[in-house]
Amino acid sequence: MSAEGKGRIRCNGPDYLAHALLDAVVDNSFLILETISTELESLEESLLTDSAPTDLRWAWS
Repeated sequence: MSAEGKGRIRCNGPDYLAHALLDAVVDNSFLILETISTELESLEESLLTDSAPTDLRWAWS
């Protein structure tokens, strides 16, 4: 069977496939964490600038 017409993953074997899958999972995890971090920063900013004392009570209990 010729390697022509096959993609890189199919040509390089199962270890390369495992590496490619783990790399994709880790890369996407960083994107998700960055999104969560941005949302938390926005929430923190709104709580600390435009909030009543009752809004903060739940955060410290």
